[in-house]
Amino acid sequence: MSERRNSENPAADDETPDRGAGALEVAGGAALGAASGLAELLLGPSAGIGVAGLGGALSVMLAGHAERQTDNLVEELRERVARLEASGKLDRDRLEHLEELGGPQAFYANALSGPEKTSYYADLLAGIVSTESPDAVDIEAFLETLQTLSALEIELARDVYDRWEANEDGEAQMRGTYAGGGEDSRFHTKRLEGAGLLLARLPGGPPGAPIGDASRFEPTPTLGRLIKLLRSGRVESDESSHIRDS
Repeated sequence: MSERRNSENPAADDETPDRGAGALEVAGGAALGAASGLAELLLGPSAGIGVAGLGGALSVMLAGHAERQTDNLVEELRERVARLEASGKLDRDRLEHLEELGGPQAFYANALSGPEKTSYYADLLAGIVSTESPDAVDIEAFLETLQTLSALEIELARDVYDRWEANEDGEAQMRGTYAGGGEDSRFHTKRLEGAGLLLARLPGGPPGAPIGDASRFEPTPTLGRLIKLLRSGRVESDESSHIRDS
């Protein structure tokens, strides 16, 4: 039997899903209006709202977060591109093909991340369109790495690279350099090793001595290219820079 439709107003049948989605959005907006954050949304009164309404409210909240993240990235990226252009370091051909070079993926990743990582994505995108961008860079892999690692871990990797590059204490490039990271430093350095950014230098000892955990590290060539890409997106350092020139 064929599906029964409204013969007097066929268009009404096609509008039903839109009306349902609109009702859900209204319900979500009402729930969100009564809650200032996730805690209030999840723990506050839900009488008359229902699970669908709470889900709609969460969708509205996530959409708002993504919009703020995107606006911030656009603003930071425009500033970097303007500085690149003013200094004669803007590769216009790459800029015109940014969609093919990872632009949409970076905006998507930033939309789902926290505000503390926006400047990294801005640095990366600006680095892509810089004439000083390093060669042989796998943008897709670097984007995935930035998305996977926390801001603390990115800074930890950068700090190891900076001190190794400066050859801290005259032995960093021969013996590696120490990594910070607080009480969970081993956890973070293991993640950086797994990402192919740090190489552990195991402590030496007499023959037969047990091998302990690494206390010194050296950056891999991959980390060097990533740092150089992020640096190339910044024409001049400033107080808000996460990637500082040595």
